[in-house]
Amino acid sequence: MANVYPENTLEAYRGTVALGVDVVEPDCWLTRDGGLVCLHDDTVDRTTDGSGSTDRLTVPGASLLRVDAGSWFAAAWPDTLRVPTFTDVLDEFGGRAVLCPEAKNAGAGAAIVERLAQYELLDAAIVQSFMQAELGSVVAAGGDALMLTATAAYDPVELRAAGIRYLGLSAALPPSLVPAARAAGLEVVVWVVDRRVDAVPWLAAGAVGFFSNDPLFLSGRSPVLASDPFGQRTYYHGHLASSIAGDRGSFCAPNGWGYPDTSAQYKGALQGWAGPTTTDRFDLAFTMRIDALAGDAGWAGAFIAAAHDTSFDDADRYQPGLGGYHVLLRGTGHLEVHVVDDGVDRLAASTATAPIEPGGAATLRIAVTPTVVTATRIDVTPPATVTITDATHRGGYFHLGRRAAAVTFSDVAIG
Repeated sequence: MANVYPENTLEAYRGTVALGVDVVEPDCWLTRDGGLVCLHDDTVDRTTDGSGSTDRLTVPGASLLRVDAGSWFAAAWPDTLRVPTFTDVLDEFGGRAVLCPEAKNAGAGAAIVERLAQYELLDAAIVQSFMQAELGSVVAAGGDALMLTATAAYDPVELRAAGIRYLGLSAALPPSLVPAARAAGLEVVVWVVDRRVDAVPWLAAGAVGFFSNDPLFLSGRSPVLASDPFGQRTYYHGHLASSIAGDRGSFCAPNGWGYPDTSAQYKGALQGWAGPTTTDRFDLAFTMRIDALAGDAGWAGAFIAAAHDTSFDDADRYQPGLGGYHVLLRGTGHLEVHVVDDGVDRLAASTATAPIEPGGAATLRIAVTPTVVTATRIDVTPPATVTITDATHRGGYFHLGRRAAAVTFSDVAIG
């Protein structure tokens, strides 16, 4: 649930369990004094106020670290969360969810199995690792083991013969690897899958589960909202960054979200909290404040009516299945509607409106009917409208994004 909560914190595990997720994955490092602490990276630098190698920690040393989630995750979170131990996880969540701890360094596997046995939770856990040697202890104890791999350099028959039950394949690998693993008696799970469209070929191939940063959105169980949740100043389900920049943006008081820089690179994010829209008739409205522009080419807007939740960018290159309408407002004031078919962009209509001065705001309303798409800038008098007749793309998902502009989006509503 690392897209919604700051990863490897008790707060994240609590939120995950409260939302009804069946499996919780703590990343476990064996410390120098024989403890187990929950952190993802091989250094503590990214997520805490400390620095140095994770495997050089002691349990008392880890207790002095603070997870500065307000800095690297989202503004709503404090900078005082602590690094949990695996014992903390067992004390609070043992028996409440299936635990899937990952042995991150040498010796962590045996230590994890020892703790699980102490709590009589070995049959309520799946121990995983990229290092097969770390799974020997759980196999010997009669527990379930999951071998993780980012390559196809493994023998599924040998893995099953070694007592391993699950194979965890990287989502970068082809789904065609699944049948051979299943034929060998392995159950296949895939990591990391956050978009619904990416899960489809794996399910068709026979995968039984996924590691996901947003399992509620992936499974279609997250609530669909009619207005933005930006006032919470933290990420909601389905808020996924474009794969081009990998930047989900940031929140600002009281109810805004966006990108504070003017880089020339496209930055945008799926607004999965609102999708998918299941009708061929809907309205989308939002306000965007443009704080700065890196030139006349700077713009902000929305990509709408996408059939699935794949990543969007405005690179104008062939991308099979990527289609919708890109409505954008340039700093010069030009309001444009583009039709995107298989990633290829075509300007369909545009009109000139008043330029936006730095710090100025504009409000757009996009109306979609079964045959027409209309974009209106309603903060000018008279309102400026662009209309196209096109029935190619309807319903689905939308993204908000910008290029060469510092933009804050707010008051987003769809209905």
